[in-house]
Amino acid sequence: MKYLLLILALCFSTVHANTYYVTGGGSHNNDCLSWKTACSVKGINPLAKAGDTVIIRDSGDYVEWNSNLKLVNGGTAKKHITIKAEGNIAFINREFGWAYINTPYVDIINIGCKGGVGSCVSINSTHHVTVTGMVAMGMFRGVDIRKSSDNTVQFSAFIGNREGVYISHDSNRNTLKANLVRDNGHGEKGDRCGLCVGEKSAGVDNTVTRNIFFKNGGLNSDNAFAAYDAPRTTVTHNYFEANHRGALMVTQYSFDSFVAWNTIIGNGTSCKTESNISNLSVRNKSDRTIVLENVLKNNCVAHGNRWGDKSPRCDMDVIGWGDPQRPTENISFIRNTVEGTMNGKAFCINEKTLTNGIVIY
Repeated sequence: MKYLLLILALCFSTVHANTYYVTGGGSHNNDCLSWKTACSVKGINPLAKAGDTVIIRDSGDYVEWNSNLKLVNGGTAKKHITIKAEGNIAFINREFGWAYINTPYVDIINIGCKGGVGSCVSINSTHHVTVTGMVAMGMFRGVDIRKSSDNTVQFSAFIGNREGVYISHDSNRNTLKANLVRDNGHGEKGDRCGLCVGEKSAGVDNTVTRNIFFKNGGLNSDNAFAAYDAPRTTVTHNYFEANHRGALMVTQYSFDSFVAWNTIIGNGTSCKTESNISNLSVRNKSDRTIVLENVLKNNCVAHGNRWGDKSPRCDMDVIGWGDPQRPTENISFIRNTVEGTMNGKAFCINEKTLTNGIVIY
């Protein structure tokens, strides 16, 4: 009897996992169960449940949506909701962003966004959302993660956005891995970096690994990667090249962070026209950060900043506020390689740092 009940339970769960079909021309009122009865995004929002798959068709270069994806239901740890393209990728054209995900255990696969003032995917107040194979071009942000934890953004391309991915507002244990991050960081104001972990208590234990950062940064923007108020951020095995405003920065109480095995070549390309450019910088009370076995070659630096500070910047440096009540302490630099620095020194500790316990091997 026990085994019969188990078999019936398995059959019941299988029967109730549906595949739904979505096109730009689909109707809100269709059942979504075939391409002939495909529905719109608005139509799929209340239907998809744990274990279901939603397939989106790319109708040419763009699909015009009349509403954004905002699922009513979430998945479970064993039964995710999967949203994926019919083929290699389905591009979305929606001015104010496409997906607003506030339910857990959702997988988004091979979706692209081109042009818009919103984010391609906003992950807000949820957990365990995975974005794979995204292409975000010309958006405000590719992926925006707020008040959310245990999410992953992987194997995606972020090109020409204000920010590629932005993690903020107490978001913990998120992972950004194996993404192409190119030509982001342009805009009139704000942080504007390729990938950012920062702003309003970003959260702890976020990981940035095996990404490629190329030609990010605009006028007065941040580095290609910045951790801002983000304790225990891990930044490993990334490649940085030709980023205009420098490669990476760990700053503003991002204590106990770990920066290791990154390759940083030919960055700081706007060093002749702008200020405040370092290429691996630990700043402003990011205590106990470990900087291990990074390779920096042929980068350029720029001294001072636009707020009147004239102090030097270096390829690899430590910078503090100059406040004796808030020294930057116990930073370890271990077996790093710095060669060919232009317009400044390979390594320095800013005179305003008032630091204790700097260790250099």
